[in-house]
Amino acid sequence: MSMEVSPAHDGFIVFRRGDTKKRINITTERYRLTVQKWLEIDKLIGLAGARSLRDLSAEIDADGDLRSLTFEPEDVNYPGTKISLPGGTITFEKPYTREPLADLIAYQQCMEAIASRRTFLHRLFSLLDSEEANRIANPEMYVSLFQLSGRQVVESMAVHYRKIFELMIYACWTAFEPRMSISYETNQAKAIYRSLRANFPHEQTFMVPIFANSFEPIDPQKRKGFEFDELMEAYDYSSTIVHENGPYRPPFDELSALKRFVEWNSRLLTVSALHRVQISPSEFVFCRCRGDGKVFVWIDDKRPKMVPQDAFEGATRRTL
Repeated sequence: MSMEVSPAHDGFIVFRRGDTKKRINITTERYRLTVQKWLEIDKLIGLAGARSLRDLSAEIDADGDLRSLTFEPEDVNYPGTKISLPGGTITFEKPYTREPLADLIAYQQCMEAIASRRTFLHRLFSLLDSEEANRIANPEMYVSLFQLSGRQVVESMAVHYRKIFELMIYACWTAFEPRMSISYETNQAKAIYRSLRANFPHEQTFMVPIFANSFEPIDPQKRKGFEFDELMEAYDYSSTIVHENGPYRPPFDELSALKRFVEWNSRLLTVSALHRVQISPSEFVFCRCRGDGKVFVWIDDKRPKMVPQDAFEGATRRTL
């Protein structure tokens, strides 16, 4: 069976089946990968992922677990030097834990991308009234970057907000991926959400912001997050900004757009700080994005029993 593989990162490696395109996440904990096993994997993958990593032969059991992966000998250029990578087969022990109800690795990847884009947006907001940046933009006078390049600033922000909203829907998808049959080629946020609601009508499939002290939902009157309809409205609004207006359409209001972005930023802070997605009557995916961009994702009860170590600044692993 042909497969593709992504480079190892923080104790996991991601394979993609060639027939179904389904991800297989190989984690250190679940597959009991030792340091020696990781060295064996690194040796066959090659320096800095020099191997093409496509059309690999794999043995997958009836449970969908990877049992072996075979690499053929390959000649590659790295960098500019022709080297020969050996062939070989890596065997994996049968996982002793069941596959998680959610693809937590993919969920974390989505949220890390959101955190990175939010950081960029924060920097861009800072540039709008930074005296140093303004003088660089126009050294002859002190004028705001927004006044000089309002449309360009707003368009740049709209692109990143649009991507953030897509990533939020993709993250919700990953929370249910092991039990879904939606095509991996699907990229429309609305189609993904409709599929989630059709397949899981009794679960809260979208992100619900919660308090860190009680893990109860935050009242929207206190701090607003995003309902799905609100997210789609914001997504559509940012999409209209990204596309050119053309000669026969009125330009958008740049100042009004900037005010919306400020509100979106506040809502995203509420959601990313701590939220949950219900994946079964008694299980939830929890996600905590720390201020430094570090993301923690785990499955727990409605009232969490175990919070990952360091999920909260200055915290140690604790039982609730």
